[in-house]
Amino acid sequence: VLAIFDRASLKMVHVVHFKNRAQVGDYYWVNNERVVIAKTYFQGWSEQPLYYGELFAVNADGTKGDILMGRNSASYVLDPLIEDENHMLAYSIPFHRNPLMKVFKVNVYTGRGRKATSSPARMANYLTDHQGNVRFAMASSDSVEQELYERNIGTGEWKKKKNIDPKYN
Repeated sequence: VLAIFDRASLKMVHVVHFKNRAQVGDYYWVNNERVVIAKTYFQGWSEQPLYYGELFAVNADGTKGDILMGRNSASYVLDPLIEDENHMLAYSIPFHRNPLMKVFKVNVYTGRGRKATSSPARMANYLTDHQGNVRFAMASSDSVEQELYERNIGTGEWKKKKNIDPKYN
């Protein structure tokens, strides 16, 4: 459950809750009126709720609630883009073998997005700059050695920087 209060009056404006075994996971304010929620699920075999990749968005007053991403992939918020009230950056991991993740600039009201970049190798973690550009990725081609990549903003190309010493992982 996520309770949303008006800051000035401290009155509850809306309560976000899901049916059955679903619950509110992590959440991100993407602008002054809209919150994006990672929808998690309780399962009998797990002590903690499980995340299947669904990103749900709703206005603070409870209107315009809908799944933005996660119907065919596991999706995660990368950057709420606080300077852009209509978009966020999210990355998706497709539900098939050897996934190369994609980063999308997603409209927080419609769920429509355009690809910003693809990962340079499998299972990347990303860093963005203050302008919301995806600049770095830590990834692994072999699932053992971590590699650092830097993305050229102008060309969008990834360049491998160096291998990371495993003793520092």
